[in-house]
Amino acid sequence: MSDLQEALARGNHKGAKEKPEVFKKLGIKDVDYGFGLPVPLAKLPKIPGICLAPVNIAPQNTIDEHGNIIAKDRLTHDQSFKFGSGTSVNSRTKEESLLPCIFGQAFRRHIPQIVATN
Repeated sequence: MSDLQEALARGNHKGAKEKPEVFKKLGIKDVDYGFGLPVPLAKLPKIPGICLAPVNIAPQNTIDEHGNIIAKDRLTHDQSFKFGSGTSVNSRTKEESLLPCIFGQAFRRHIPQIVATN
């Protein structure tokens, strides 16, 4: 069985399967923001070298304008999930072609939050 056939037979992770209405809402949001590209399932075999990644819904906290913690759902893309061939989306990345990622400014903003955490 090819990875594509296996991915289509397996589907997404449990959280996405158990909350289809949340999955649809978050999926539409992903497409609206340009993070996702909907393709009819029947067309996937026509895309050379396609590699799929299952999605999930994970709980996450955010804060409102008053600093109150608010629970929300977040759509995750499991780019490290390996199907039968042992290949994942991440394993196909040519790391030497990536630009360095520098988190200095973000880290400095988060240090007070880290220190204040019990």
